[in-house]
Amino acid sequence: MPDRRDLNRSFPGDKKGSLAARIANILSENIIDKCDLGIDLHTGSNHRTNLPHIRACCDNPETKEIAKSFGAPIVVNTDTRDGSLRRMPHRMRLPCCYMRQEKPLDLMKRLYSWE
Repeated sequence: MPDRRDLNRSFPGDKKGSLAARIANILSENIIDKCDLGIDLHTGSNHRTNLPHIRACCDNPETKEIAKSFGAPIVVNTDTRDGSLRRMPHRMRLPCCYMRQEKPLDLMKRLYSWE
């Protein structure tokens, strides 16, 4: 976000809040509330490389199965964080996984063949 706020700590959002809170509110009301499943894709932060992994609340068998289907080298069974996108479907009792990829833009470069 231009103001350096983390969109993934702004859910479910606020119509009158910061830019991140307003975007989170729009996503919450118009998309997330209508979903059957949540898949939250992330890249690493600037100047950081991450081992690709999945985070999920694996106590839900459906969530655990979806998490494993990505074939990531690591699946971390973890609870959700306040303000995170993943917390919303979790509270709605929907399966939801968080996928973290390597470096910023690496996933986009592979998807769109940027070289």
